[in-house]
Amino acid sequence: MISCSADGTCKFWSLPQGLLLRTVALPCPMAGLAIDPTESHFYAAGSDGSIYIGATKSPTRQLTKRNLQVIKWREKHGGPVVSLAMLNQGRNLVSGSEDGNVWIWEVEKGQVMTVLGNEMVSISDLVMARGVANSRGSSSNLGINMEEWREKSGLAARELSRPVRKMEEMKEKLGVAVKDRSRAIDILESAIGAYERLLELILKEAKGGTGNKSGGKEKESM
Repeated sequence: MISCSADGTCKFWSLPQGLLLRTVALPCPMAGLAIDPTESHFYAAGSDGSIYIGATKSPTRQLTKRNLQVIKWREKHGGPVVSLAMLNQGRNLVSGSEDGNVWIWEVEKGQVMTVLGNEMVSISDLVMARGVANSRGSSSNLGINMEEWREKSGLAARELSRPVRKMEEMKEKLGVAVKDRSRAIDILESAIGAYERLLELILKEAKGGTGNKSGGKEKESM
């Protein structure tokens, strides 16, 4: 696990052992992290408006001496970066800052591809919602032309629609699980009812046997 802090450090932890493995010092407080799909690099949101990139593996001694554990992209937000998210299988990074800007980066070049306006007063966090376009290519709730947005941002429709298919598959599996659970409960209730009836019969037989024995003893005494 990697954690970041307002003290300007990123720490690498071993969850099974609960041990601190490594500390990376950064020049400013950090408000968020993102890790690429290959888990080879991490991206830190700097309070100075910059995005810092570092390797998840420990650097060599030469890089440590040259203080090259992290680098930062040249372009920077006008306010603190508060949230980061990876997109398009690690080819793009989305950053949101307190100045109301959301930028889409091309990771390989470290350049901004798209700026999604600063109409918002301030941003404290961002969440990426995928597959929100309808058949006409626009969001019914936001009034955004998704086809135009995908073309500008470099995101393929296939990438956006994949999570929707996964959600449908999960919904189907969940429905099957609920049906199986209901069936299992019905079977259990039926079994409990059968055991209760069987117990009643056993108790009735036991009481009947006891009554017969008592009646026989009274006849013998007479």
